[in-house]
Formats: sequence, C-alpha cells, structure tokens
Amino acid sequence: MWLNTPTLVAFPTWVYSATLGVVEYAHVRGVGSRLWRVSYPDRLLYEGEEVVLDLRPHWVALLVPGLWTLLIVALLVLCAWWLDVTSVLFLVILGAGLIAFVFLAGYRWLRWLTTEFVLTTERVISRHGIYAKTSKDIPLERINDVTFTQSVLERLLRSGSLVIRSASEDGENEFHFIRDPESVHNEVYRRMELQSRRDRMMLPPEQHHAPPPQTPAPEPSTPQHTIPEQIAKLATLRDQGILSEDEFQAKKQELLGRM
Repeated sequence: MWLNTPTLVAFPTWVYSATLGVVEYAHVRGVGSRLWRVSYPDRLLYEGEEVVLDLRPHWVALLVPGLWTLLIVALLVLCAWWLDVTSVLFLVILGAGLIAFVFLAGYRWLRWLTTEFVLTTERVISRHGIYAKTSKDIPLERINDVTFTQSVLERLLRSGSLVIRSASEDGENEFHFIRDPESVHNEVYRRMELQSRRDRMMLPPEQHHAPPPQTPAPEPSTPQHTIPEQIAKLATLRDQGILSEDEFQAKKQELLGRM
C-alpha cells in the first residue's frame, strides 16, 4: 500500500525542506522575481498601457497556512505511529485531517496564488478570487496620497502594508502583505509624476504657461449731479447764450419728468 508509516514520517521533512527553499529563494530574488510575478492578461490592458509591477503577496502570508499544514501532518504521523494505517479509525482520522487542511490551510494557499497587486503606467490594480475574480482599479491621476506601514518584524522580512487614498467612492484602500512596500511606494509616486508630465504634454502649447485671466479694471465713475443742480447748469448755459430758451425749457421738462 502506498500509504505507510515511513512515508508519513518523511512527509514533514519534505514540507520543511521545500519551505526553506522557498524562503531562501525569496531572500535572494528581488521584487520582480518569478516567485512573486503573475501574468496579468494583456487583453485587460488599455491601449498603450504597460505593466510595471505584477506581484503576489509576500510569502509571510503563507506562514499561518504553513503552520497549520505542519500541525495536521504531525498529528497524522502520531496517529500512524500508534494506529494501524489500514484500520477504519485511522482512515477516519486521515479524512478529518484532509478536511481540516482544506479549510485551514488549502484555501489560504489558493487565495495567495490567485491574489495580484499590479501597477501599470496608468493605474493600480488589485485582483483576487479563486473561482470568481474581484478586481479594483485606481487610476493614477485620482490618487491623492500613498503611505506604507511596517512593524519591526515586517521590516526585517521586507513586508508591509500599502495604503492608497484616492478621490473615489472607496477613498482609502489598504493592501496587505506587500513585498518591499517602500520600493512599491516610491514606484507608485514615480509613475504618478510621469503620468502628470504626460498629461501636461498633451495640452495645447498656449495652455502650458498660460497667464491667469485678468479682470478689466473698473472705469472711474463720474460724479452724479442732482436734478436741481443740472437745471442750474442749464440755466447758466442759457444765460451764456449757449442754449436757447426753447432748448432750456425742453431740457428742464425732461429732467423734471425724471423726478
């Protein structure tokens, strides 16, 4: 029978060796390594858009499911040591262990494999989902602020959280288990600056350094005279012979009609 005690005893060693290999490879390789990269479909990109970063979550996210895996395997090994591996009781325990692995560890492994953080030349994209995909896009021009947080342990492991605040309905978006969050933080800001420069270059030349519109200065207002003062001035013009008596009377009646 393929399932025997030596096989179960050796299984934790295989898991431990594989885990050490993954961790060692993760420390040697950088942000863009194959371990963390996933292939974002080109058909989902806009015309002229390019992928800058395409990352899986940091391997720290696998510590909890890894511990559950080792614990379940250790319990199965103990049961195989004390029980007959062909007995019904052991097969029941083995089935329960497999079910526990699926719910406590397997689901988290699959979620890690299907979670992406993508930075392109135009937006930030977050995708996750095992069967049904959930995607969230944040255009670079709508991002207001980008911050990252790291505990002491996360700083040693080069992991952390990234917080992006944008002018959208969600407002604040937090992404956990980001590998080397400081580098990702700087890259997002760099792409935002490049996007801003590109948008300014697309404006007409006269709008690049167009002076602010100037409001015309108000014209000086002429002093307003009362109707009696105007009639007095008309009388002076009449006395000087500039206006005739008829013109004086016509102007006088016009001014009196305004009162």
